Amino acid sequence: MSPKARDLVIARIHHQETAITPYTLGFEGDVAERLDEYYGSARWRELLDPAIRWVTGADLSVDTEGLPLPPMSTAASGGWIGALSIWRSRS
Repeated sequence: MSPKARDLVIARIHHQETAITPYTLGFEGDVAERLDEYYGSARWRELLDPAIRWVTGADLSVDTEGLPLPPMSTAASGGWIGALSIWRSRS
């Protein structure tokens, strides 16, 4: 990765033109392994230079099983307003 990758990402977030477009590339399932087989090795992976890195974080999920539902009210837009979000009703 070039030493300016962070600056490129920040510039693009601010909608500024850059000579290189920063990217991130992910694969689902066994796609990377199939590409390894197609190219004959995993060397192609070394040629990728993603400017955006994925990091893991804390598990912030909450187990709500058994908790009472928050009070809800009908919104003028035809949805339901709950404690955490707005749900649109199906029309």
